[in-house]
Amino acid sequence: MVTKILGFLIIVLTIASCSDEENKTFSSSIDEKYGWTNGFNTIVNAPSHSGSLCSKIDSINPYSFGFYYAINQISKNALSKAKYSAWIKVDKLPTNISLVSTITSNQNKVKHQWIGFKVNEKIKTVNTWVQISGDIIIPTNLPPDAVLWFYAWSPNGDIGYVDDLEISFE
Repeated sequence: MVTKILGFLIIVLTIASCSDEENKTFSSSIDEKYGWTNGFNTIVNAPSHSGSLCSKIDSINPYSFGFYYAINQISKNALSKAKYSAWIKVDKLPTNISLVSTITSNQNKVKHQWIGFKVNEKIKTVNTWVQISGDIIIPTNLPPDAVLWFYAWSPNGDIGYVDDLEISFE
């Protein structure tokens, strides 16, 4: 009986270890920079959503700390969709700050997709952290060098703070 139970457990563990399921969620509180890049010059020690750091965007630094990753390194399987979120705080309304996802290739010279979601549509109170989320469809037949960018952008120099970015893939 013990041999049968051990045999069953070994089969279950073997199947579980061979699963195609992999962690395709990247999150950062900015205090932990794993999986994230760009915009490090925007990181400030200011009242944040969590931790002690956040990314400040303004007229000098219009692009926040963000995600920049080759799509073929995110997963060995084809990706079809990405869900993203970030906590954003603004000091005035209306604001032109957008949460952006971009897919580029050929060392960023070709844009395959650019989607900007204006946070003004979700934020109704100044100086309050609000979670903004959305999703994108990842185009099929992207070239092997396709890269996904995810960041907040202040095209008019509006001041905003960004924290706790997260992106997950299906």
